[in-house]
Amino acid sequence: MSSSDLLSMAQKELSEAKDDGKHPFRTFGLATQGASYPELRTVVLRDVGANLHIIFFTDSRSPKVGEIMENPQVSALFYNPETRLQLRIKGKTRIIEKKSELHTEYLHQLKDSALEDYRTPLPPSSIFSQASTADQSDSIHFSAIEIIPLELDMLLLGRDEHVRYRYHPKNGNWNTVRLMP
Repeated sequence: MSSSDLLSMAQKELSEAKDDGKHPFRTFGLATQGASYPELRTVVLRDVGANLHIIFFTDSRSPKVGEIMENPQVSALFYNPETRLQLRIKGKTRIIEKKSELHTEYLHQLKDSALEDYRTPLPPSSIFSQASTADQSDSIHFSAIEIIPLELDMLLLGRDEHVRYRYHPKNGNWNTVRLMP
């Protein structure tokens, strides 16, 4: 498989995942740098932009937002057991400004029930108590975060042969290097 075929396969998987809640790429692992250790969690793919820019949503008070503000470099991991495709992305993040049209567009994509997830009185990872569940907040603590890829590492596990490429963006294209699987 050529590097362009593998890249097309990953683009197709990501495009399908943003609209299909059951697609394996719909949820992915996101790593940030915490105070003492790398922090890893699962997030939901919400959109895929040009050059594989990835969008996910989160509570603006979550620890990952603080970690991203401190160090915008992240890693993301996608895996589809059906196609046996692994996609690793190293990139920098951008928190989409609340004043932007894009932020408003993403906020309006949420159903009312999902919007309630961003109105909790306490931030994610706070110690849970009965008092904290009594009232929902009027404020919406919603952030849309974009991952801008600086490196892609794709591995396709085949029956007879495994194929692996590393990609770097350059002038709107992807420079590729074939790697040992």
